[in-house]
Amino acid sequence: MDAIRFSQITLPDLAERAKPGGASGGFGELLKEGMTKLQDLQSEAAQQSRQLIAGESVELHRVILAGEQAALAFELTMAIRNKAVEAYHEVMRMQV
Repeated sequence: MDAIRFSQITLPDLAERAKPGGASGGFGELLKEGMTKLQDLQSEAAQQSRQLIAGESVELHRVILAGEQAALAFELTMAIRNKAVEAYHEVMRMQV
């Protein structure tokens, strides 16, 4: 499982990656990569839960950890989305 490591992400790194010629090819590519990671975390959490319910040999703390990582990633995604929508509305209210 590919864990999110928030301590390794810095603002200058994100700013560099979000530039049009940045490492990931732009802001859209950065968002696409983030959504893919979110989907992977949610899939992993669902798979771990199914294994636990089916009675397979899986450690309970790993199931809980996978679920919490997926929930945290989803909350972060929603916060980013809300800020983007808020910024869009602010731009639309500007008078030119």
